[in-house]
Amino acid sequence: MYQEKIKAISNNISQLEKERELVLKEWAEKHHPLKIGDKVIANGCGYAGEKMIVDHIYVSERWSNWSWRAFGNVINKNGKVGARRGEWSCPVEGEDKT
Repeated sequence: MYQEKIKAISNNISQLEKERELVLKEWAEKHHPLKIGDKVIANGCGYAGEKMIVDHIYVSERWSNWSWRAFGNVINKNGKVGARRGEWSCPVEGEDKT
């Protein structure tokens, strides 16, 4: 009996997490200030200050603080795209985040 209840709750949690991810993905696709292919200056951990080409965007929440985030490959000094990964982020402002 308890095992069945716990399994049902776990299935509900899994479904809610999937729905949450879909909403976050849609939010990022419609409102993220960057788009795939944009060239920006990395400002996150590692390679800050170097140019990168965005290949992944999303919305992140940490401790109830929302931020736009993006990752991409850093452009080498010779102008070619390298294998190093850069990170970009900025806070989500002016939107109802609840």
